[in-house]
Amino acid sequence: MKSILNIIALFLISGLSAQNAARKVESVEYLGNRLVLEVTDGQYIIKPYSDNIVETAFIPKGQTYKNESHAVVLSPKGMKPKFQEKNGVIEFTTAGISIFIKKAPFQISYSYKGKLLLSEKDGYIKKDSTEHLTFNLDATEALYGGGARAIGMDRRGNRLQLYNRAHYGYGDRAELLNYTIPMVLSSKIYAVHFDNAPIGYL
Repeated sequence: MKSILNIIALFLISGLSAQNAARKVESVEYLGNRLVLEVTDGQYIIKPYSDNIVETAFIPKGQTYKNESHAVVLSPKGMKPKFQEKNGVIEFTTAGISIFIKKAPFQISYSYKGKLLLSEKDGYIKKDSTEHLTFNLDATEALYGGGARAIGMDRRGNRLQLYNRAHYGYGDRAELLNYTIPMVLSSKIYAVHFDNAPIGYL
């Protein structure tokens, strides 16, 4: 059975194409087992839990970091990822996952043993009362998961509400069926979990 590489993306907010040109890395601090980046609109804390699991927390300016999780039980003990910076790119690596951070314009990408898995697209965007985070996917990639829903197995192209509500007497489609999970599994064999309690959308 093929194992799934887990990338835990923890966001405490509620092909490589577009990037937000206004976002830049302002400072970098390597603290042995984690990386702290100050960017134009906030702070990133990147922390590996194992060679196959990494947590990325983004804290927008004006908000405070809460080191609480609704799902993570593993501790990152004993991890000593490698850090290097050259030609405007920061590399933070374990034996499995490599995180590449382009300083200007700012962009994070995740690779596993040399294979690109995922990258931020426009990054964090605040619009009125909502906050958005977008990622680049390749053209053939399918996304699974998101919880109990009566829709196709490939959830790509759907805007899925993260809200637990029953739907009785549904026909051939129901976007909410009792429990939702803020996590997607990719056909490229990785997972992204948003450890974020407020109601939102995938």
